[in-house]
Amino acid sequence: SGHVVRRGRADELGLGVEATELCAVLSGTVAEIARPEDARAYCAEDGICVVELPAGDLVRRVSVSFSPGPTPLVRPVAQELYQADRLLYRARYGREADNAPGPLPRTIMIENPEKKVSITVEYAEADVNVPVSDDAFTLEGEYAP
Repeated sequence: SGHVVRRGRADELGLGVEATELCAVLSGTVAEIARPEDARAYCAEDGICVVELPAGDLVRRVSVSFSPGPTPLVRPVAQELYQADRLLYRARYGREADNAPGPLPRTIMIENPEKKVSITVEYAEADVNVPVSDDAFTLEGEYAP
């Protein structure tokens, strides 16, 4: 079963992250990049590349696996968010979803070491870029405005 995450903090999960942040992490992407001109990137010989995205006292570190070739493949491996050198959360991405049109992770493990909280999300199936009806965004019960 799942939770509807409203705007604000996604505290229902105990991770202490913003809802938009959680949505980005669960899709294998990053939230809005505030200052792309400050980004730094480096790659190791093993094909893992790291992009650091600073924003004030926050630094997001995104690790991706890069496979060059005629059709280069970039796959998310991990994502970490730091505030003043304190790790707020770490997300690790597992194997990819079958039949996805891109590198969509099937398994995502998110942890907040400070709060000693971790969750693992495993997608059974993934539908990407499909039409969504307006009633999918109607909140009911305790989540209604």
